[in-house]
Order: sequence, then structure tokens, then C-alpha cells
Amino acid sequence: MRVCRSKTTTSDLFEVLKQPSSRRPRAPRRATIVPTDGVTRSVRGACVAGSVSAFGVLCASVWRAALVGPTLGGAFAVMCALVMFGLVYGTARYSRACATSLLWLYVCALTSLAVGAMSAWSVAIGIVGMGCVFVLVRGVQATYERHHIERAWSTWQVSLEHTLDPGVMAE
Repeated sequence: MRVCRSKTTTSDLFEVLKQPSSRRPRAPRRATIVPTDGVTRSVRGACVAGSVSAFGVLCASVWRAALVGPTLGGAFAVMCALVMFGLVYGTARYSRACATSLLWLYVCALTSLAVGAMSAWSVAIGIVGMGCVFVLVRGVQATYERHHIERAWSTWQVSLEHTLDPGVMAE
């Protein structure tokens, strides 16, 4: 078994540290992944749809509280809207868990609003809701796609660094 020993000694390291900082060799920076335009556009669309739906849930719960009075369901709807705003922030930061949770929370809120109304408004809520569900599903797909691209990029970058490492070629 062959042991590869480095030719660098501690005195060499001290010499490097004694040099002015402008002349010191720097470690190469890792390139960061920039999401594609389609991914960014889809995530932005999901954030807009999530914000609009959270604002709609908040307005509906306040309106219901003004007409009927404060109820436990209204308090739950306000909390649901606040959680949705938090999940929108997480989706904007490309979080897969937040995007998926936002979709499920929106579907649950939409179902409770449509079942609670049970009138001509439930048809309108369902039609607009399906459009928002489509945009939110596309946002979930985009966050997964972005993480897939990022993982492939980091794997490629590590393999490229390994290939170009002169220590590997010396063995």
C-alpha cells in the first residue's frame, strides 16, 4: 500500500501566512446554482397565488366574523391565513416542504369555504380555486426541479474538482 505524503511543511505554511493578504493563494469559490427562468417564474406564481389565497381566507374570516360574530371557525381561519403567509415565504426561498404544505393547506381551506358556503358562490370559489391549485402544483414541481438541478450541479462540480486535482494524477 502506498502512502501519499504532502511535500508541504509547516514552515511553508508559516511563509504563506506571513505574506500580505492580497498575495495569499485563495481557496477557489464554489459556484452557486442559479435557477432557470421557468423555475423562478413558477415559484413566483405560486407565491402570488398563495398570498392572494391567504389574503382571501383572511378577508372571508373577518367578513364572517363581522356578519355572524366571532367563532372558533373564524379564529381557525385567521390562524390558517397566517400560516399560509409563512409558507409563502418558505416557498419563495425554494423550500419543497413549504410549497407542498401550502398546497395542502390551500386545498383544505378551499374545501372548508366551499362546503361552508353551499350556494352559487361555491361554484365560483371552486373555479377560481382550481386555477390557484394549478399554479400551486406548478410551484411544487418547480421547487423539486430546482433541488434536482442543484443536486446534479453539485455532484458534477465535485467530480470535476476530483478529476482536475493534481494529487489524484500523481498516484
